[in-house]
Amino acid sequence: MKKEAKSYTMYKEVYISVDGKEFETEQACRNWEKSYRGTLEASWKLIPKVPVDTTELGMPWSNDDEECYLFVPKDFDEITLLNAYIQDTCSNSLLLTTNHIGKSVVLNFGSCGDICDTYILEDHVDRIVNYAEKLKTKLSEMTEVKETKENQNEPDEK
Repeated sequence: MKKEAKSYTMYKEVYISVDGKEFETEQACRNWEKSYRGTLEASWKLIPKVPVDTTELGMPWSNDDEECYLFVPKDFDEITLLNAYIQDTCSNSLLLTTNHIGKSVVLNFGSCGDICDTYILEDHVDRIVNYAEKLKTKLSEMTEVKETKENQNEPDEK
């Protein structure tokens, strides 16, 4: 008796939904496309977004973070779609309002999809700039106090 290892090429017919998921049956594919979640996934792919690295933006990051995107919602419909997607995929998140139309919104999905941190980039940058200004002011005040003390300790020249 002899034992041989053989390699086989097998072709399998699959059905691919509009959002790119593969299914073994046409019916399963159609059911997915008609489902709420399937509709959200397909719509999600249509919204313009840019993958971002949160550390490059000076935002918190952890090992649980999975995906992070920058959006600029253009209208109420995009806000509604983003909120629906966030609510369906995450158990904890800040939802968007019409005040966010035209703003740079960063959505950071993490903890295996349980959390979606929401940042408004303009607000985030303003907070960083304001904090940096406070630190500069504090440093300046400390320097002034030190110089004043040094000047008080110098002997009078007469």
